[in-house]
Amino acid sequence: MEILQQDKAIIEFEIEDYKRMENQISNNVKSARKKKIECKKDYDDEKKKRTYHSRMIQNLKEDALKDLGIDRGAAHGGDLQGRGCTNLLQKADAFFDRCLAIDLDAINSGTAKATKEEAILVNRHFKQLAIIMDQLIQYINMSHKQIDAYDGNFIEDVSKHIDTFVWFWNYLRLSLAAPKFHIVKDHLSDFFHLWHAIGPYNEEFTESDHVKGNTEARIFGGLRDAQRREESISKRAAVMANPEVQLVMKVVSPNKGKRKRLTDEMREFIKKRRNDALQEVLFLKENTVVHSKQISDYWTYVTDER
Repeated sequence: MEILQQDKAIIEFEIEDYKRMENQISNNVKSARKKKIECKKDYDDEKKKRTYHSRMIQNLKEDALKDLGIDRGAAHGGDLQGRGCTNLLQKADAFFDRCLAIDLDAINSGTAKATKEEAILVNRHFKQLAIIMDQLIQYINMSHKQIDAYDGNFIEDVSKHIDTFVWFWNYLRLSLAAPKFHIVKDHLSDFFHLWHAIGPYNEEFTESDHVKGNTEARIFGGLRDAQRREESISKRAAVMANPEVQLVMKVVSPNKGKRKRLTDEMREFIKKRRNDALQEVLFLKENTVVHSKQISDYWTYVTDER
């Protein structure tokens, strides 16, 4: 009987201990839920601030693009296209210097959480990437005659340049899903080996024809009768094909379409900036063992992920 009483006392003590643990866990859960709600509120408030400041910083950088004559295609969701991409690569020094000034102002005013060192690092790296891409495009646009007159082993130089570009792209942790990056990474060297030169083959003629078709469709799109609509489009096409009509319609400025010729001084500057950017990236490649986290950590105030 005495043993049973002892066992009963032990069991009752354990039950009381379990109840105390249950109450403690319940209180901790309530406290954690309350803290979660408070943290979520603070996070949402901070997220709104980051979104607002990020939008302001982005607006300033878009103004910098406009000031440099770099247009963003409204028909392509605001992405750069065609000549806008070329202008950005050629004016990378001026644009990323403006971006760095904008970032440093945001950091000094407390609207950005990145450090000055991170801002300088990122803008310098993306400037180098743009310059290397500009050189790559120059290689692609070279004709057979220019490649024949090239001083050195063209295939070897362009292959090394592609390898450096691909390494730097991966180092910056940029998307590998882009089809054009896949073409550059896996096929561009083979194209040069097979065809010696690629040349500036573009798709402007298809885009121009597409615009003309849409223009005619808008003019006669209100006609419900399909046969009458097609007849009207055909008549307009016949009228526009008349040489006299084309002569009247074709009013082109004498300077339109003419690009500014490069001087020897400008050519030397372009050559030097490309060589400097390439040497800095090659030095970084030789002295880098693992990917740096500085790049991804920099975008604290640009994105709302953290």
